[in-house]
Amino acid sequence: MKRRNFLKYGLSAISLPVLIQGQALGLIPDNAVLKALTSGNKTRKLILIHLKGGNDGLNMFTPLDQYINLRKARPNIIIPQEELIRLTDVLGMHPAMNSFKRLYDLKQALIIQNVSYPSPSLSHFQSQTIVNNASSTELNWNSGWLGRYFQNASPDFPTDFPNTEDAHPLAITIGTQDSPISQGDTANYSISMTDASNNFQQTIQQTQVEEDSPYNHELRFITDAMRVADAYLDPIQEAASKGENQSPLYPEDPKNQLAKQLALVARLIDGGLETPIYVLSLDGFDTHTNQVASESATTQGHHASLLRYLADGILAFQDDLNRMGLEENVIGMVYSEFGRRIASNENLGTDHGTAYPAILFGQPINPTVLGHNPTIPEEVNPFMNLDMQFDFRSIYASIFQQWFQLPEATTQQIMGDEFPILPILKTAEGSTFFYENPVKVTAYPIPTADYLNLKIETKNPQLRISLFNPMGQFVKTLFNQEVEGNLLELQFSVKGLPAGHYILRVQSGDDLVSKKLIITD
Repeated sequence: MKRRNFLKYGLSAISLPVLIQGQALGLIPDNAVLKALTSGNKTRKLILIHLKGGNDGLNMFTPLDQYINLRKARPNIIIPQEELIRLTDVLGMHPAMNSFKRLYDLKQALIIQNVSYPSPSLSHFQSQTIVNNASSTELNWNSGWLGRYFQNASPDFPTDFPNTEDAHPLAITIGTQDSPISQGDTANYSISMTDASNNFQQTIQQTQVEEDSPYNHELRFITDAMRVADAYLDPIQEAASKGENQSPLYPEDPKNQLAKQLALVARLIDGGLETPIYVLSLDGFDTHTNQVASESATTQGHHASLLRYLADGILAFQDDLNRMGLEENVIGMVYSEFGRRIASNENLGTDHGTAYPAILFGQPINPTVLGHNPTIPEEVNPFMNLDMQFDFRSIYASIFQQWFQLPEATTQQIMGDEFPILPILKTAEGSTFFYENPVKVTAYPIPTADYLNLKIETKNPQLRISLFNPMGQFVKTLFNQEVEGNLLELQFSVKGLPAGHYILRVQSGDDLVSKKLIITD
């Protein structure tokens, strides 16, 4: 196997063993590039919970001001209005999520309505890839939104890892498979771990390969990767032994695996593990059939159970953090690859849709509802979907800038474009804050076949303008020199460049602006 191919596919195929509290852990090694993410904020944690399959947001949070039209569109699965938990005057919630109501009343939850992306895909595979990579149907990254931190940094990994500066893994995936969010352009730095014994070094030592063999280099790389994962077990197991769950609210239901995962995360954090990112998932949201128990029992059924698992798990986790005194250090995000259609189907279910509500939770979170209720027309056809209000990438960008306090330039490098920053956090004054980029760029015409005109407003004399392809690979430098004045008007020829989508990157000092560019024949 070529080293490039092993870097891309091989690490995730290494099954390195660890079980803690019966939960399998997958580790994403720490990386020097991510010092920006934790610099000055090493206590800050982010919990990611993926609702796999596509969550029916209208069944989770029901628009009371649209209820009559919604009842017409899904008469066989609609929750009776009197059964809904009222969050606001116009927003109701599934009765299975009573635990979330307690969290909402404690001002530790944020709902973001109508989350999606332009021209959304209804394919599980494509949409999950887009969400994991912070891509779109037009701009397709081959790397995860966290994986872009890993690439081009620590090129000698896994040699000399872990070390005194990188003693703990950057991210932990609870489960048997690594998370695609850690995929770089050429390397997936995620390592899966599945049970409690480790004989990999002995196995490798028993494998004899000649020094000058073409396989020796690849074997040494595999050996190093196994050694790194093995070394990361020590701080994890130490944290698990030191940490102690304190909340009595964790449900006893053995089917609620998410609550068990969250209890383990709380225990690791309490035990002193410095890992800032934890990736969890709750499967089963592809509810084409039997979403509800029956037409006469719509408050019960498969989707109701999943929502109960989610709400009960999050409430217990937050209660645990509160009792540990760690509630100010952790936030969480609940997301899905897409929502469901407005209308129900004949099988007591819903089919693949577009927009859905995202949830952020934690003591630092701005406790409100962002956005308006979904609009339900009077007449709904079986293929009708909800309109997007917020791009999911705005949530990612907001987490990077507000929670991890990354510069806007760094955030734009990761995201590949500039996205509106949402008020997801409280401040000391109880308000929210935004970062305003001092560099303003206008690009026209788009699309273009001949020339590109730029109007740039900047206070820094150092200016570099570059083109990248949609995968983030460098194509061409258009401009790189010192400039005079705060307002510039520039023109560049794009003749000779292949038609397609590009990223225009304008860097002025430490500030960065990215724009989408389309070149035609």
